[in-house]
Amino acid sequence: AATQMPVIQQASSALTLCRSTKEFFGSAEQVEGERLLLVASHKRAAALTEIQQLKTEGGLGADPRQEGRGNVRGTVSLSGITLGLKKEFVSQLESGEVGDFVHFFLCLVKCGGQVVATTMVTTAEGLEGGSLHFPNLIKFRDLGNDFSIQLEVYGLQTKREVLGHEAKYHIAGAGSRAATGFLAHLTPKMKFSKTESRLHRPAVSSPGGPHSVRTSSFAMVGQALVTIHSLAETAWRLASVPPISPLQGTLHLALNRSEEHTSELQ
Repeated sequence: AATQMPVIQQASSALTLCRSTKEFFGSAEQVEGERLLLVASHKRAAALTEIQQLKTEGGLGADPRQEGRGNVRGTVSLSGITLGLKKEFVSQLESGEVGDFVHFFLCLVKCGGQVVATTMVTTAEGLEGGSLHFPNLIKFRDLGNDFSIQLEVYGLQTKREVLGHEAKYHIAGAGSRAATGFLAHLTPKMKFSKTESRLHRPAVSSPGGPHSVRTSSFAMVGQALVTIHSLAETAWRLASVPPISPLQGTLHLALNRSEEHTSELQ
């Protein structure tokens, strides 16, 4: 829990800068900051919840790690996570009707105090068969038969980035004429050398002060639950999908499981 706080604070500081500057508002740097903040916040929350559970049940004389699980342990792995998209959205994407808007998605897979994040995929990179594919292999080991794996889908919509690296970081002499024109309009009184960069932090970092913690702009757009009773399933119906979401509401993934039995002789 403690190791996540520096990530949360640094990501919050970076997002404050991105949201208050024209160059970085809606940029790839801002999206990455939102992703880091989301993952770190959920990892910290899961750790704190696990700590509280250990304190509560341990104080009552119970071992929450073993209670109700017997001597049967197992490993569950998830792979090939695929999210279906609405046909009308895919058609609009292929025809360019969605305009400059880009959607980003990632999944948080949770089990106990563990939170594993998938890679982030975007509709700007093209789609395979009208679906979003996450190439990750996620394993949870030493599980009891009462395990519960929560899969949450998060999405973020932003406009397509138009500024290049040189324009964003005010590196003069390396950009195109369009970037140079933008910079001239943005900072008409500044003169840069070919090697200088002039990106100024805003005078006021945020209303809550320079060390305030933000909340990620990624929003949950679907969730599913995997238990021992659903291990044979290959498709799930996502819950909590907003009506305006481009997600169709179906989730496909491959599940593999293995069991380990132990015996004690006294």
